[in-house]
Amino acid sequence: MAEWLLALDVGTTSCKAAALTPTGQLLASAVAGYPVQRPMPGWVEQNPDDWWNAARTAVRRVTEDPAVRTGRLCAVGLSGMATTHVIVDSAGRVLRPAILWQDIRAVEEAAELAGTFGSPAPEDLFGASIPMTASVQASRMLWLAKHEPETLSLAAAIIGSKDYLAYRLTGELSTDITSCLGLANLKTGEIHRKVAAATGVDPGLFPRRLAPREVAGEVSRQAAGELGLPHGIPVASGMIDSWCNMLGVGLDRPGMGWDTAGTAEVVGVTSARPPSGGPPKGLSALPFVTGVAVVYGVTQSGCDSFEWFTQAFGEAETAQAGSRGTTAYRLLDELAATSPPGARGLLFLPYLSGERSPVFDPHAAGVFMGIRREHTRADFTRAVLEGVAFSVRHVLEASESITGLTADRILVSSGGAKSCFWNQVKADVTGRVFATLAVTDAGSVGAAMLAALACGHMSTYGEAVATMVHVRETLDPRSADHEVYTDLFDTYKLLHPRLKELFPRLRRATENVPDRGRKEPR
Repeated sequence: MAEWLLALDVGTTSCKAAALTPTGQLLASAVAGYPVQRPMPGWVEQNPDDWWNAARTAVRRVTEDPAVRTGRLCAVGLSGMATTHVIVDSAGRVLRPAILWQDIRAVEEAAELAGTFGSPAPEDLFGASIPMTASVQASRMLWLAKHEPETLSLAAAIIGSKDYLAYRLTGELSTDITSCLGLANLKTGEIHRKVAAATGVDPGLFPRRLAPREVAGEVSRQAAGELGLPHGIPVASGMIDSWCNMLGVGLDRPGMGWDTAGTAEVVGVTSARPPSGGPPKGLSALPFVTGVAVVYGVTQSGCDSFEWFTQAFGEAETAQAGSRGTTAYRLLDELAATSPPGARGLLFLPYLSGERSPVFDPHAAGVFMGIRREHTRADFTRAVLEGVAFSVRHVLEASESITGLTADRILVSSGGAKSCFWNQVKADVTGRVFATLAVTDAGSVGAAMLAALACGHMSTYGEAVATMVHVRETLDPRSADHEVYTDLFDTYKLLHPRLKELFPRLRRATENVPDRGRKEPR
């Protein structure tokens, strides 16, 4: 009987389930979606029960596959949105909607903590130099202490997104060190007394903190019945999605580059050790589980920029996709390809939800620059894809500059990696080889690795990387297009500094204007 591993990933808009062999072969996968709530400007929330319902649907679809149905499940591995927070009471009931990673309500609290600790905060507090942003746990906890003390008074635990799935799977409350990023020390797992005092939150609200490969519990009889799985299967604690993606692309030696092309994009390089003095504002440098340091930044709206454009301006492609047996994204790829490199001088700044790296500005907004009468929808489509590619180059070069290393090959994964056209644009913009993986969903591969380690199929991270990570193809940069993009990139980098002071003025000018029945894009 063939053996398989189950990977579950809680994403921003959907939960993914994937069945993989211990050698990294994808047997089956499924996705089930759920809505995102934005009840106030800057607020982004979700119902955690939607994650569980989606997981149940996705798992049952995966287990219907004959290759999975006839095999033997060995373990479950988990991945979930970073800096997403769930508050539960003593009975495990959710007390308020989860606060998602995109949420920027705690901007003032982040500034207050930066004034207390500095930004990035010193390594002795968090085990790494952590930038004080609105999305880190410390800022969120201070916001809750100020604005929802009644919620905290009823709370028994504060956990991450994948921790909630672990709880529903096993009945055990736990978290892992990566899910406590920006609150607990990454090296010790403990919350420093200064941090606890500054945030006003009881450290006892954070349950046992495990290593990502440790067993959080076993699949309970109740969960087994709901998901159609055997009970008693070990569940690895798992870790945040960005780290699972890093593990799944095989980051285990210095000088490796990667681009996790998800809703947000995580871009960076590996180093033998974190840079002395910490990274500049907007970047992170953290000790990674495979023994190297990861130096990286996060673009707030990577694939989310293309998702926004598709919803707002891709109505024709959305309508045609089903009858043509394809997706709106592929049709828009084809449209973008009819515009020349540089989109006829049209530039897009992809700061739709503010920006984290490397400009570090929660007030930043998206911009189309250089619009002329002759521009077409194809040019706008290409400009969006190129704008995200420019942001990838911006973060990559910033990461390389503080490590002194140059990554000549970039391992690209996640949803954006499925677009060969977009991968080629990124190769041309950055001047680097872009390598795609046999399984583009590296987060699922990373979660499956943790499952394999938890059940004893493998003993080291190095063994897991060597066994389960496989490159599918490489795309070389085209020198002529790279020259065009390098000239445009210089202009791209000038846009934010010159517009920075205008972004908050634009928001203030219209924040109290009623929508008057405006419908959201489909």
